[in-house]
Amino acid sequence: MERRLPVCVILAVWLAACTSSAPPSASDSSRSPVGSTDRAHPSPECDGHVSLVADLDGDGLADLVYHDYVRGNPELGVCTAAGSRLTIRGIGQSELLEVIALPTDGRHVILFGATSISAQFYEVAVVVHDRLTKVRLPDGAPLTLSNGLELGESKGVEAGAFGCAESDTDDLVDLVRVSVTRSADRFVSHREPFVVQGAAATPGSAVSGVTPAIGGNSAMLELARSLTAPCHVVAPE
Repeated sequence: MERRLPVCVILAVWLAACTSSAPPSASDSSRSPVGSTDRAHPSPECDGHVSLVADLDGDGLADLVYHDYVRGNPELGVCTAAGSRLTIRGIGQSELLEVIALPTDGRHVILFGATSISAQFYEVAVVVHDRLTKVRLPDGAPLTLSNGLELGESKGVEAGAFGCAESDTDDLVDLVRVSVTRSADRFVSHREPFVVQGAAATPGSAVSGVTPAIGGNSAMLELARSLTAPCHVVAPE
């Protein structure tokens, strides 16, 4: 005689099969939090680029940023956790990229740039209202930063450095740009502070100084770097 399974057993087997093939829940596919080492991301356009991970739009979730050559041109790109892909033209051979935190409010901004034989040259970019844009000075020019020795035929050697505010001396300053040149037997320094609000860089009161020129170009560069404090790097290259 054929034995039939109880109805309750048949239902249990059917429910188990359905459960094993069910798609993952929304929590299983949630976006990675800031600081996660998981590079999975909802924006496949960033695939194929060496990317840094940081919260660039202030929503508390990890975004990706790259500086790379795309179709023959340097490109700075951000793929946000919300799925947006934002791009602007990059610089040089797209050698430099890092993300720093601003001292005044902790916002993350992008430093991207290129190199020469003896220096690094950066511009600054931010994500504001779902737009990737360069940080600009009041005259519309991009805020530029340098680190190293710039060798100019007409003006001689200039040492450049940049950093962030020192909390005990610069209460409302984000970025500091320093240059040092030689004039006869003196080093002449020029220190410019900036506050970054949105995509605008507002200059503060610049300070110039003169010291005896003791040493060569390396001493000039050391002096320039001593006039500001290192920035907090959120995502180094």
